[in-house]
Amino acid sequence: MKKALLILSVIFIFPLLLGTNAQADPGWYSCDVAAIGSGGDYVFIQLTDVGSGKFTNVPFLAYQTKGKELLATAMFAKINSKQALVFLSGTEAYSVVISMFVN
Repeated sequence: MKKALLILSVIFIFPLLLGTNAQADPGWYSCDVAAIGSGGDYVFIQLTDVGSGKFTNVPFLAYQTKGKELLATAMFAKINSKQALVFLSGTEAYSVVISMFVN
């Protein structure tokens, strides 16, 4: 129950703290990883939607408690030129990457 509340908090409250409406179009997307980096306490992952084309080279924030895991997965996808299946809280800049799998 606590885990579900934490995920819902990240999806709906964290983007509001960033000042963006990142609730638009949450869901799974097939993406190319364009860039990866970190700044301060955040991991940034720049993605392009190759499935529906809803976004191109948009920066996203890694889910805070999974930063290292998402960073490693994104790096693997980038280095090996693989697409990643990504669950996003929204499609606008600085929405949150909740989960990522390499195809």
